[in-house]
Amino acid sequence: MASSRKFNVPGAVNVRISGLTGLSGLQDLGWTEDGVEVTEREFTIECKTDRYGGVQGPAAENQTLGMEAELRFTLTEFNTEYLMMLRSRLPGNSVTGANPGRIATPGTLKFANGGLIRCLLQGALDTAAIAASVAVAELATPLNYPFCEVMDAVSFNLGTRYQKAQLVLKARQGVVSSNVVLWNRENT
Repeated sequence: MASSRKFNVPGAVNVRISGLTGLSGLQDLGWTEDGVEVTEREFTIECKTDRYGGVQGPAAENQTLGMEAELRFTLTEFNTEYLMMLRSRLPGNSVTGANPGRIATPGTLKFANGGLIRCLLQGALDTAAIAASVAVAELATPLNYPFCEVMDAVSFNLGTRYQKAQLVLKARQGVVSSNVVLWNRENT
């Protein structure tokens, strides 16, 4: 069973990435048009007991299995080279992007083989929105998703002054016991 919550990182958001082949540290991918839409999903299993009707009755407990988040955004200013590097990681390409059009070997672990990237969202502070809502003030600070998979990357009017890029990233929890976060506030 999955439950979800959706929120928006408002305004202009600087999207920074790391983990692309040949680059070190965080790189500026670009700026969003209307913020970033984030949908977080928590996965749980209902635990039934012999009490209260057994498997037919209500759950006595919910066990958490993990979380993931989907990040959707449109960039109006972006680094075309980095966008192409992200597109090479789309499903249907090899994990490294070396053989476009060829899927990874069945059973390949994207996490273990370096197929994930880090995505840092740095929202521009909107002082009027912060004054009106405490929730906006929280989202104006950095949101760092350390383990993201590129799910979609489409560009429009590339090479013109009206160029845009739409991206969908799926963020996953870390699997190492020292880093099981879905996101954190790390910004370096």
